Formats: sequence, C-alpha cells, structure tokens
Amino acid sequence: MLGPLSVALQNKAALPLRKVMVLAALAGAYIALAGFASVVASFSVNNFGLSKLVAAIIFPCGLVMISIAGGELFTGNSLLIAQTFQGKVKVSKLLNNWFFVYIGNFIGSICVSLMLFYSGMFFLDSGNLAQALVKITKAKLELSNEACFFRGIICNWLVCLAVFMSFKAPNTLDKIYLIFVPVFLFVICGYEHSIANMFYIGAGLLCNQESLPIFEATNIARQFLFVTLGNIVGGCLFVAAPYFFLAKTKNK
Repeated sequence: MLGPLSVALQNKAALPLRKVMVLAALAGAYIALAGFASVVASFSVNNFGLSKLVAAIIFPCGLVMISIAGGELFTGNSLLIAQTFQGKVKVSKLLNNWFFVYIGNFIGSICVSLMLFYSGMFFLDSGNLAQALVKITKAKLELSNEACFFRGIICNWLVCLAVFMSFKAPNTLDKIYLIFVPVFLFVICGYEHSIANMFYIGAGLLCNQESLPIFEATNIARQFLFVTLGNIVGGCLFVAAPYFFLAKTKNK
C-alpha cells in the first residue's frame, strides 16, 4: 500500500546533510512564496468565507512546487516514521532528519520574508497588506495551547494525506490535483502549519510597530511548540501509522 512512497522515504532518510539543508531551505521558501501570494490575493476580500476560499486556491501551489521540483518539508517528513516502524530508520536518524529539515525550512522561509520586506512587497496597497499580515500574526499568537495543538494535528493529517495521495498519481496533472484537495481543505478551515507560520509570523513581526505581550519571544516559542507537536502527531498518528498497519496486514 505504501509502494513508491516507501522508496521515496528511504531515499529521504539516506540524503546527506548538505542536500537535506538545501532541499529544506527550498521547501521553506516555496511555502513562504505561496503563503505570501495567498495573502495578496485574499486580504482585500471583505467576505470571510470568500477570502478563505481565495487563499485556499492559491496556497497549495507551495506543496505542488515542493513535490514536483523537489524539497524537504518538515510536516511531510512526519511520514518518515513509517520507515522507523519497519525498522529501516533508527529513531535517532528520524529525529536528526526532522531537526535539520525544520531548521532548513526556517532559513528558507525567513530569507523569503526578508526579501519581500526589503523589496517593499509587504507594503502594497498603501500599507494595507502589511496591516493584514500583522492581523494574521496577532490571531495566531493569541491562540491557546489547545487550539494550536489540535489545529496542528488536523493540518498535518491533511498535508501528509496530500503527500501520500500524490504518490498514487499516474501523471503530473493528477499529482497536482491530489495535492490540491487536502491542502485546500486545511487552508480554508484555518488549521495551523508550523512551516507556513514561519512565514506568516515572521512577516507580521517585520511589519509590526506595536509593543504587545503576544509578540514576546516566549509566546512566539509557545505557539510554535504546540503547533509543531500537533503537526507531528497529525502526520504520524493519523497517516503514517494507519497506512503502515494496513500495508503490513494487507495479505493477512
């Protein structure tokens, strides 16, 4: 049942660190570019549902670019635990991969955020876009621990499902569609993606001119901690574990 995905996961686990970091930085950049595009397209739409719809149509481009061009995304790499279940990847190697991919995603995301900031792109529409980015950041940083955690779970359940489904596609167009559907659902509902948040929160902080408790480093770290933990649980428990079980018991 895992099929080509299993091979791809083995190849991920075997990548040397220098390639992991480059691919992770690229993935973080692609997510940031897609995140920014989704905000540009949706921030001036006054209707809440329609605004979410517009963003949800644009954002999946990030995962499509990662899947087709190549990239290492922390959330998608939650599926690597399937290789650990099979005894092919040690826990230490799994954690090592997650750590460096997370760092690489952060580097790529922040680089894009800084380029957009210094290019003036954050200040389109007479600064209204910057205000929208700050508003998004505030909303994320005001979430409770429980909200961050459970929204993170559902988010990466859908993201990892998109990755899983994409390996069943017979051609590139089908792959794009299969990636689009679950990611569309996560964006339109507003679930929490740790790597996307690196861009959204980073961009909001760059544009912010207020001094509020929610912008303190401890609160930002809290948000990332619970969203990241939720993402790990979502990918591991709701995609990797059940489909590994089904693959293992296929002929029983």
